[in-house]
Amino acid sequence: MEAKAVDLAASPDIEPKSRRAAAAMTQSMDKNIGRLLSQLDNLSLTENTLIVFLNDNGGTNSGAYSNGDLHGSKGTYWEGGIRVPYIVSWPAELPKGIRFNYAVSSLDLLPTCVSASGGVLDTDWEMDGVGLLPYLRGERLDAPHEILFWRFWRVAVAREGPWKLLRVAEDPLKNERELLAPLVLINLDDDPAEKTNLAARYPEKAETMLRKLVEWERPLAQPRWYDGSAWEHWQAEQLKNHAMEP
Repeated sequence: MEAKAVDLAASPDIEPKSRRAAAAMTQSMDKNIGRLLSQLDNLSLTENTLIVFLNDNGGTNSGAYSNGDLHGSKGTYWEGGIRVPYIVSWPAELPKGIRFNYAVSSLDLLPTCVSASGGVLDTDWEMDGVGLLPYLRGERLDAPHEILFWRFWRVAVAREGPWKLLRVAEDPLKNERELLAPLVLINLDDDPAEKTNLAARYPEKAETMLRKLVEWERPLAQPRWYDGSAWEHWQAEQLKNHAMEP
């Protein structure tokens, strides 16, 4: 959390200090993105430039940021940790003012940019990402992804349509996946704040998504790193941060 003095001075009354720094950093980012966009205008390149803006994670729980009604924060797989701004602009090719409501991923950037530049992906690459241009142009109306997966340390998630399964399991260096907490099943259409665990009400849906998650994991290499000397602390934090009653 570092900001220029001139940007900090623009918001002297914001508290706590971390939130003031975040506001100053956001102001600096905004000004400098504006400089880049102005230069594209000056060079008459704006119309035919694909611009993408997105975060890598949601706000922290330090008081610097707010995730609104979304549960969780950076470092968690609740929506407050993984749902982020994702803005795409290409005036010559894409309609303006459209809100795209299907789940996408930063992994989609590579195939999207290759396609935009006229390239063709090697089919042997087996990419997880999907080219988004046909969806953003309205040429395809279905979801780009049938299912999405995440995994970090003890926590793994599957997202299929409105359904989200969250599994907290044993140390990922071990082959077994002994559950350390009850499975969590959320319907994000009905419960975007993730307050109600539906796993007991819809056990077949939870088990089906769990099988897909395990199948996705099967060819993955086992993690061979931990986060420095504090890995045991962060393993415990993962368990605490993803606990939810059935």
